Amino acid sequence: MHFQIELAMPNCYWFEMPYPQTLTDRPYIKEPYRIGQDGCVVASSEPGLGCKLDRDALDKITTRIDR
Repeated sequence: MHFQIELAMPNCYWFEMPYPQTLTDRPYIKEPYRIGQDGCVVASSEPGLGCKLDRDALDKITTRIDR
């Protein structure tokens, strides 16, 4: 979400991302953002936040709590 907001800001010149890139990978995101050879991160053209979710992987890590 932060990446999409930063893309919309005219005075945002950098995007903070942990290194190594796989450090914060989430199993439920199908195509995580990656830093290109030129040092740039390309925004997705997908609708919404721009990332596709793996619903099966998300279901595996989701816990239902009934009260």
